[in-house]
Amino acid sequence: MSARQCQLDDGTVVARGEAQRRLTIFSGYWFPTEGGAEAQLRQVAGNLHELGWSVTVVAGSSRQERARHVDDGTSRVLRIAPNSGRSDVRASGPALLAGAFSAGLRTRPDAVISSLVSSASIAGIAVARALGRPAILRLGGDDLHRHEGSLPGRMQGRFLVRGASLIVVNASHLAAQVKFFDPKGRTPTQVIRNGVVVPGLPSRRSRTGPTTVAYYTNGGLAKNDPAFIKLVRICPDIEFRAMGRTDHLPSSPNLTRLGWVTDVATELHRADAAINTSTSERSPNFCMQALAAGRPVLGFANGGLRDLADHWPSDVLTVPIGDVDGLAEVIRGSQLRKHVVTAVMPSPDDAALAWHDALTMAVRHR
Repeated sequence: MSARQCQLDDGTVVARGEAQRRLTIFSGYWFPTEGGAEAQLRQVAGNLHELGWSVTVVAGSSRQERARHVDDGTSRVLRIAPNSGRSDVRASGPALLAGAFSAGLRTRPDAVISSLVSSASIAGIAVARALGRPAILRLGGDDLHRHEGSLPGRMQGRFLVRGASLIVVNASHLAAQVKFFDPKGRTPTQVIRNGVVVPGLPSRRSRTGPTTVAYYTNGGLAKNDPAFIKLVRICPDIEFRAMGRTDHLPSSPNLTRLGWVTDVATELHRADAAINTSTSERSPNFCMQALAAGRPVLGFANGGLRDLADHWPSDVLTVPIGDVDGLAEVIRGSQLRKHVVTAVMPSPDDAALAWHDALTMAVRHR
């Protein structure tokens, strides 16, 4: 079987991209320019298309995005405009719920993915139940925790969790939120980590000059940057290279503000380690990229880093949240240039295959 072919459940070999089953993804927003949790699912959708799934996305729209039918080459996108007139991409409400349900019924899916928690994801579970199809609820963060405080929120969370055939999270620590709505564990939960692009072999580290540390920021002044700024100030002997939305970071002789970079792997190869100073983290993709590049990760013991450290304790070193002085000591005392990373990160193809297996198993046992 060649790389351009895949094998179906019955053993039949078909060309990749030849649609055999219909998958409908329900999402509150689905925009090519948006990052975050849905960026990973967009990548998975494209790879599932190559594995024989015909993918349709039912998503919310906004004032700026009025196109009802969009085809990105791998997924057909049906935009459902909200009645609230809100301009953000996370629009929700009765119109989105009704529109998504109606559009979803017309797609006649073999399986459904309801992503995050929104009116569209609720419609996805409802469509699956109406048609007798399996539905996978995908949680990319603390989506359900935010619905525990109100009666309508608890009703929505219970409907999503108990209506799903399977719940998928991208980090082990995120599974705990499901217990509030499903204390008896009736709906199975599976971890499918985000796929990261595995860079080429890491370049040889320089054995001279200061220790170099890579950092990523999306402008989160309240969540992660204050600790990083303090770290830069108390570690003048360490060279920091910051990527992302860096214009707000103060100037410092030992800080290089790179801004948005296209070749993250090259920057990671130039560093001795990567750091994460966030007080809360779900699934830290930048840290996973660093591990894939053969660089250890240091940072605060938030949920995402603790999850990685549980699996690869020698490659991910954590200190208590807020302990900047402790983090500085770890950077100076860890002999980073001699560290050999053994962690193996999943690639986008690995993530897509895991989703393909989960969907196939759900369809078989519906």
